[in-house]
Amino acid sequence: MFKVRSYIFVPENIPDPDILESKGIIVVPSLKEKAIEVTNTDLLKKLDPYLDHRYLEGYIELSYYDEPVLSEYYSDLIDQLWDYLLNLTLEAIEHKESTYYFPDQPVRMNLKILQKGFVLFSIEDKNWCLPKKEFFLALVQGCTEFYKQMILGLSKETVTRYAYDKGYEQAEEDRSVILDYLKKNV
Repeated sequence: MFKVRSYIFVPENIPDPDILESKGIIVVPSLKEKAIEVTNTDLLKKLDPYLDHRYLEGYIELSYYDEPVLSEYYSDLIDQLWDYLLNLTLEAIEHKESTYYFPDQPVRMNLKILQKGFVLFSIEDKNWCLPKKEFFLALVQGCTEFYKQMILGLSKETVTRYAYDKGYEQAEEDRSVILDYLKKNV
């Protein structure tokens, strides 16, 4: 039903050509950028010293029955984008509707809880009517998986310094709140 993947852009200034020729680096033709999926922790370890963790650019692929909802078109600061998506969800749970903008772009996201187990998720002028439970679970799982892979693929110093461990802990807390909500409101 839902597929979720997280990608980080590969910096252009890497002096080691072996890294740039590694298996697992993909070319994103629409952006003329190179990226890796965060689940490729071996390559992530090699890239760690070259990444700007204060401004970690990437994108989320989120599709519903193979229809793209999020894609490379919406690239941004990926760790913050994951946080914003969970905050959008939590705020919608509390107020029935929520609006956020992407962390580093004027791209508007809106989430509205509808009747009969559906939500309306909008990015700019595109709308998707999605099953609430599955969508919320996909977001929570995608976010926790992103932080988990970052923790596995980066040095302990980087994980602590840039708070990827704290991001994971927060995602787990948010997961609890969202799961409690879903138990009562499916």
